[in-house]
Amino acid sequence: MTILLFYGGLSSEHEISIRSEANIKEVLISLGYSIKEIFITKDGRYLYEGDEVIIIPQKGFFTKENKIEFDVAFPVLHGKNGEDGTIQALFEIVNVPYISEDIITSSIGMNKEIFHDLLYKKVPVIESKKINNYSDIDLSSYVLKPVSGGSSIGVYMMENNSQNEVEKVIKTIKNLDDDVLMQPWIKDAREIEFGVINDIKNEELLILGPVEIIKSGQLLSYDAKYNDPNLKIITKENINISPSTIQKLKQITKEVFNSLNGKVYMRVDYLVTNNEEIFLNEVNTIPGLTKTSHFIVLAKEIGFERLFNILINDALIIHEKKRRNNG
Repeated sequence: MTILLFYGGLSSEHEISIRSEANIKEVLISLGYSIKEIFITKDGRYLYEGDEVIIIPQKGFFTKENKIEFDVAFPVLHGKNGEDGTIQALFEIVNVPYISEDIITSSIGMNKEIFHDLLYKKVPVIESKKINNYSDIDLSSYVLKPVSGGSSIGVYMMENNSQNEVEKVIKTIKNLDDDVLMQPWIKDAREIEFGVINDIKNEELLILGPVEIIKSGQLLSYDAKYNDPNLKIITKENINISPSTIQKLKQITKEVFNSLNGKVYMRVDYLVTNNEEIFLNEVNTIPGLTKTSHFIVLAKEIGFERLFNILINDALIIHEKKRRNNG
């Protein structure tokens, strides 16, 4: 079984993709899989063993006149052009099986405004509002972030800031994304996360977790996620949340996955207050997969061998079903 990994990419999460891919490559090789790699440069070139990749619809990926043979594509790409439906669209055009949610689920999951609008009547979603400038601000303590983004890049906590300060932050965020989202700052909220794995073959939806992320400050920043030695991940055996709240979070997680028409896997993130009030924050349809990433910690609950066996089977089953439906 040969897995073709796609990594790098155009987004601000380029470096995290490289770290995720290095870890996943190591794990897959240890499990006996053969690995091939396509690296996407920051300017959007696709490279295979240093050669430019030629993409031919319905036929595959080539270098010069040689086809890159593989069984399943695995995008280890974060942010724009990775988990927003674009690389998934490419796989559909080329007609290859791939380990990821489909185009629509990916694009909705990436766009926090649409995601929240879809779910706010079904589950307790954190209140969100798209803004353009300072005059749109109607809270004293709030968070500003890109509508589409990840790894906490471009996320700012604001409290009674001046108009000039706010406008500077909005301008900075708009350099990352066209749209800016405002959410209330829920002070001292706990970061609680779950993983979802859809085992299509055995008709079982696995809910992994929860885990709690213990951070140094109020904001789980990009630097804290990947470089803070004091960051702690508390696994479900030691987490201090009531069983009833955990059960409620699991039910919400299932609702989120099903509402997005999830088919493969994702991570679902919550903010939970000290009195255990729940706020759905976001989903990650291609979560970070570095050695210390939260999804990797969650995946240890079932083990990497079972995880990748399920994900690969899912990709092949979904692809075969599409092939039959298309005649």
